Amino acid sequence: MAEKGKDIEVINTHLKEGRVDKAIELTKKILNESPGDEKIRALLGLAYIRNGRYDEGIAECREALKINPNYVEAYVTLGKGALRKGDYEEAIEVLTKALELEPENKDAHYQLGLAYDHLGMAGKAKEEYRKVYEKPAPEKEKETKEKTKGKTK
Repeated sequence: MAEKGKDIEVINTHLKEGRVDKAIELTKKILNESPGDEKIRALLGLAYIRNGRYDEGIAECREALKINPNYVEAYVTLGKGALRKGDYEEAIEVLTKALELEPENKDAHYQLGLAYDHLGMAGKAKEEYRKVYEKPAPEKEKETKEKTKGKTK
């Protein structure tokens, strides 16, 4: 398991540094060993999307959601793929679902704002962008700190 964690770090580094083909190669290798891992599937989806292979990326995210229908990151990544593909209605649908599961997800709010912008819905877009920069309510911030307490290494 520690090995997979290290591999995920390497994949994320490849993605951040623009080595998308390397990220795809390593992610597929891990996926062969752990085909039921929704996080790896969503990560492969992200790599495909960054590579311009939107349909493949969307398909991997859908597979991740079959494994875990509550995996927020898969919805957000699926939304990114739909957005880049120009399917703004689908992007709105899946990003809204992500926000139902995790209302404070700033990436989902930002991507949703982009989708609304593309559809000429400036008011809704502005509302989503505003949420990106909003601080959580004090009780929500305290709740988040309590949830993460003791989870750092």
